[in-house]
Order: sequence, then C-alpha cells, then structure tokens
Amino acid sequence: FNKYALAINSNAGLQYFKAPQLRSIELGTVYITASSPQLRCSNKIGWSDMMAGRPITNITTGLESNPCTCDSSCNGKCFGPGLGECYKNTYLGCSAIQCGKRCNLTSSFCCHAQCAGGCSGRGDTHCVSCVGKRDVLANGDVRCVASCPALTRLDAQFREVANPAGRYNYKLDCVRNCSDVGQ
Repeated sequence: FNKYALAINSNAGLQYFKAPQLRSIELGTVYITASSPQLRCSNKIGWSDMMAGRPITNITTGLESNPCTCDSSCNGKCFGPGLGECYKNTYLGCSAIQCGKRCNLTSSFCCHAQCAGGCSGRGDTHCVSCVGKRDVLANGDVRCVASCPALTRLDAQFREVANPAGRYNYKLDCVRNCSDVGQ
C-alpha cells in the first residue's frame, strides 16, 4: 500500500468515510475495495477533483448496495448524508488549467503556488494546507514555502554568516530551534 495516499480495505463495519475537510491529494492515489461492504457514498466523493486529473488506481464503486443521498446543498458530492458532509471542490468557479488545484474556496482567483487544497485569501499565509513546508512566523501566522530558509547566507563580501531568518527542517515544518518541535 506504499503508493496510496488513502487506502480503505477490509473495514467490514465502516459505513462512511467522513473527511469533509479533505480537498486535495498531492501524492499517491486512492484505493477502496469491495471488502468494506457497508461503505456508503464512496462514489459521491469528488475523487477526480482531489486528484486534479491524475489517475485513480482502484475505487470499487459497485459496493453501493446501500444507497447514499447527499444533502441538497452538496450538489451531488458528499462524504455522507448530513448537511456538514459536503465535498468542497477547491477550483469551483476558477480555471483548473490556469490554477491547478490552487483556487480560492469562495471566489475565482488563483491561490499562491505553495497552497494545496485552496485558500482563504491571496498570498502564502492564506493557504488551507501547504504543498511544501509550513513556516510559522513571529506573529503566529503560517506561511507556506517550498523549503525552509537556510541557516546561513552570504553577506556583501560573500562570506558565510548566520541567517537570522534561518530555520531547521522538521517533518513538514520549519522551526527556529529544536524546542519548537511539537508546539
């Protein structure tokens, strides 16, 4: 299962995969098998929207013997029958070709290149999630960046000096020092 971002296999009691905040799958693909016989609504989730045109390896939708009806506000795409279980398309009303998966959730402008799954405004501090790394700024805002700022830089005489804005890489975060891990 290493190549899958999401795999649902042999979950006999699972009725709904409820993840209404899931908007984008950046790496890997989706694998859902018929060995989860109670699973409903798997064919109502916007998998192809989340994958932005990448192929979906295996979703067995023939297991929908128990019908699923989305709430009328969901436009036919949902994780379950409830009002808060709609799938939110991240490039609704904006050009998927121009923006990829990076469109504002309520308007029709492209988000910053480091945003994944949409944004709430313009710039790298308004992303739903990050393509690369999360850099927490001094004011507490999170900025999405391709890589963490280097710990050293070159000064005007081309000498290597400490970079006051430098950060350490820790998983998907940029941290000022080791004590910042887990905060």
